[in-house]
Amino acid sequence: SLYIRTGRTDQVAKKQEEEGAAADAEVIQRHHYEDIVDCARLLEQKHLDDYETRFDRILWLVISDAPKLKQHIVESYGNQDVVGSTSTQRSVSRNVITTGARGIHTRPRRKPSTNEFAEAILDWMLIGEADALVTNPSLSFGFTGAMRTSRPFYDANDECGRRIMVLEE
Repeated sequence: SLYIRTGRTDQVAKKQEEEGAAADAEVIQRHHYEDIVDCARLLEQKHLDDYETRFDRILWLVISDAPKLKQHIVESYGNQDVVGSTSTQRSVSRNVITTGARGIHTRPRRKPSTNEFAEAILDWMLIGEADALVTNPSLSFGFTGAMRTSRPFYDANDECGRRIMVLEE
């Protein structure tokens, strides 16, 4: 899973407070998602170059509060063949999927519906079912989703380093 929180819902809520309910719902904060995508691509290469790791496809689940950003990642990185280094030459197909969640549950003054909270819980549960999570560690939503099932967590802000979430003795 790639979890990318942009703050889009916060900006939309602020704009709606200033301009009324009809404010543009597609305000998107500039966000450097590239570190998260680059980390996911690095992990792909590491696994493709590992002779003992065998898989026949790659699936990215992109979870974000920015629908346009999710669509951009699907269009830019989905339906591609990923090729290993020259030593392995393994090729695996990558698909990218998203959910319809918009992150609206984060602003109580917008009076989010039960469905919007359900979207968030679904995203959180799906993060925990993925093989790994790539995100910014300052965001507890993704971190706790991965921690729920002890999934590996990779810090896109720290050279894609793996973070240990449980004390191992």
